Amino acid sequence: MEADGHAKRPKTDQKVLAAAERARRATDAGGVQALYFGLLFLVIGVILFVGMLTMLVPQLRVALGHGDPGTFTAERVYCTNGKGRWCKWQGDFVSAEGRSRRRDVLLTGIGTRDLKRGARVAAIDVGSSRDVYPRKARYEWIGPLVGLFVAAGLMLISAIGWRSWFRTRREARGRHRRA
Repeated sequence: MEADGHAKRPKTDQKVLAAAERARRATDAGGVQALYFGLLFLVIGVILFVGMLTMLVPQLRVALGHGDPGTFTAERVYCTNGKGRWCKWQGDFVSAEGRSRRRDVLLTGIGTRDLKRGARVAAIDVGSSRDVYPRKARYEWIGPLVGLFVAAGLMLISAIGWRSWFRTRREARGRHRRA
């Protein structure tokens, strides 16, 4: 017996305890990584959800026929730069009754590539800040809806991961207290 009243542990017990401590540290490091990835998925999911929702609402209004019908006159092509380059026609929108006129709006929708300068297209204004939509744009809401489901999936994965991480931590604390 040693001076403090405890018997000296055999070397095999020390090796087992050291291996258990290494395993615990590795598990903790993996848990922290899971927590970070869960946070990353949550942030990406929320940003994607908000972005898709802002795209979905006006496109659903167009699909349901809500808004102010009128005519869009194409004046020039507006294109973005970079890898994800896209182009839209920019021009003026006049409502069917002539009550409202919006200048420098963008025509957002499928089938607008074949337009020429000065071409007129039946369009609908649903109150979007800068966009009007072709009257034929009936199914463009499907893309943002799929994006909403992907965003919800990312947030669900994050919630399940965090729940698992917290449960593992709680169980580990319970085992540690009993030991």
